Amino acid sequence: MLIDRVATWVSKQIEHVGASLKFVEYGVGVMYSYVLVECGGEEYLGVALTPLEDVAGVRVVPVKRVSSVAEALSLVSSLNPLEKSVGVAAVNAVSSYLLWGAGQHRELHIEVGVDIVSAVPRVASGKVLVVGHMGPLVRALKEHGAREVHVVERCAAMRCRGALSDSALSRLAPEVDTLVVTGATLVNDTLDYILSLRKVGSTLILVGPTAGAHPTPLFTEGVNVIASMRAVKVSAVLDVIRRGGGRWAFTEFCEQYVVRAPPTPSTSP
Repeated sequence: MLIDRVATWVSKQIEHVGASLKFVEYGVGVMYSYVLVECGGEEYLGVALTPLEDVAGVRVVPVKRVSSVAEALSLVSSLNPLEKSVGVAAVNAVSSYLLWGAGQHRELHIEVGVDIVSAVPRVASGKVLVVGHMGPLVRALKEHGAREVHVVERCAAMRCRGALSDSALSRLAPEVDTLVVTGATLVNDTLDYILSLRKVGSTLILVGPTAGAHPTPLFTEGVNVIASMRAVKVSAVLDVIRRGGGRWAFTEFCEQYVVRAPPTPSTSP
């Protein structure tokens, strides 16, 4: 699966840059899970949406105890939804170190300090499909003049204001010019399916705190744009997550960014 390949890639990058990452802690909050690592006295936080729709009404098995970066990364392959969330958070924590600690952000086409809700509509064009009902972003797309905006949502409790079941993906994804996709698709393994449905030439924008994985392997997989954020006040973000808060409560302690895949080299003679 895509997230397994991304986890393998970031793991190899740790070896490539010769980093000695210390695994500090992990946890599962009501809204977000997290993994905290440290290198050279600096802390790097990775977060991932806690998939409540996948644990509601079933016997919840706690995340197994892990004590190393490698063990945390291996959780991306778990069938336990909570462990999977921690695994994605681990990918994002390591990616945060690679991007901002090891300086790999300088190798990317990245815009730092932007507002995601304002920036994404400027990248979108034509007919748009939003995967995951992100209300403020949907409104911004419509206000920006998107020709047609469809919304699909996996969680039935969040299908409001015209959002459709994600069973409509197979009909809509091949017909749109832009797909704006929640990073939660990395936790529930649906990004692979979405990528397989898109039409040639469409743009796929991966959005949200859960989309904090290193852009390079995601671009290799077919993602075109990533709009995410990194924690700059780590303790403040952790405080919000531990008290049950989510993205809108901890954004003020983060730096938002948008990064685009490099242009494809011309093959014309």
